[in-house]
Amino acid sequence: MRTHHKRNITFVSVALCICLIIIAGFYFQGKEERILALEVLDVKDEEGLGAVSTLSIKLTNESFSSIEPKFSIMWSAIPYYWKVVEGPQFVSGRSSAIYKLETDQTQAIIPNNETFIVRVNDIRSTVFSTSEPIKVDLKDLPLILNSRFKYWLIDSSTKQRKPFHWDLLDDKGSGDTISVSQETVESRNCLKISVTQDGVKDNHAWAAGHVRQEIEFPTSDIGLWVYPTFTYQGGASPQNVFGIEIHDGANMIWFIFSDKNEGIYDLPNHRVIVTKAPLNEWSYHEIDISKEYGKLGWPIPEKLHFMGIVGGHQTLPGTYTGYFADIASVQ
Repeated sequence: MRTHHKRNITFVSVALCICLIIIAGFYFQGKEERILALEVLDVKDEEGLGAVSTLSIKLTNESFSSIEPKFSIMWSAIPYYWKVVEGPQFVSGRSSAIYKLETDQTQAIIPNNETFIVRVNDIRSTVFSTSEPIKVDLKDLPLILNSRFKYWLIDSSTKQRKPFHWDLLDDKGSGDTISVSQETVESRNCLKISVTQDGVKDNHAWAAGHVRQEIEFPTSDIGLWVYPTFTYQGGASPQNVFGIEIHDGANMIWFIFSDKNEGIYDLPNHRVIVTKAPLNEWSYHEIDISKEYGKLGWPIPEKLHFMGIVGGHQTLPGTYTGYFADIASVQ
């Protein structure tokens, strides 16, 4: 009887030890710390938006298990996922990796002077980590923002798509049409403005589409690529227009691009400069606003409106289309 009792005690003790070992194994496995550390290395405004659309991130995986990271950025109440353009799909345990993140969503770019955090999630688990808050402090912003017309949004008043940082303006009669769109022409991302003038003698002599941005008065030339599709007509009495309009509230300059009829035509408070440019292909040009103001003796404004314009007068009905790309100050 005693021997049998001792055997039972021994069996129970061994079983209990085995259970404790198994439980301890599960416990310590569950307590393994899977720590992710995030460091923001750089913030960039590569698209000239006056805001951040590119980030460089260092991700350190201090756990023993590999992870598959997914990154999101939060600077408002809504987080936005940013895409990885450089960096590995997986980060092994006890290692680090550098990532370049970008967004092509206008609502996801980080405004200047805004504070943001980066969050990383492991797609295959519930593990995540966040960066320290970072405040954006961009300096030396470009004269013209979103000049490559890459980022677009919906205009709150017209409900039309428009390029970010640009305003839409149109002048047209009831039978005229104006459209503004983002296009790719001969591998170049660009702005397209198309106008149809019906020729009806109404209260709108012009059908004209503009995209406008207020800028500081430029002290250097502005370079741009243009793609005209029609010839300028009218000389000192313009009947159509494709080019850049400069307006300071009192005086105006049209820099027009056309295959023919180049020259300078002066109207009251309005200079028209027609520069030779081939039709139906891209060509690069530089305009000197400061030089023209000096020639005309106009006072230098602190700011002015810089506009892309396409239009037709009611005396010359038809459809007019033009393309603009890569507008920037010449350094």
